[in-house]
Amino acid sequence: MNEIQFQILLLSIPVICFVVTTFLFKGVNALKDREQLARVIMLCEVAIKATEGVWKNLKGPDKKAKAIKYLRTLGIGMTDEQLGIFIDAIVEQLTAQGIINTHK
Repeated sequence: MNEIQFQILLLSIPVICFVVTTFLFKGVNALKDREQLARVIMLCEVAIKATEGVWKNLKGPDKKAKAIKYLRTLGIGMTDEQLGIFIDAIVEQLTAQGIINTHK
């Protein structure tokens, strides 16, 4: 191996390490994001079911506000609007599965 090839090899090692490290961090972050999303969905389901059971006399928007307030106490780092979208989607899913009845 001549001197030029050796220098090219030495210069390419940090670049290769950077590329590999970048892809590893992206993969780890994607796994964390999936885990966080699954946690938010699970906590939303718990909040919805608890709200349905405890505040049966409240209407939809009031129940939604109670669920959001409960999720806030758990430290969910999302806006009220984002949580509202999650809650609406999960309520629709739970209603379709017959787990909760929103048409009382």
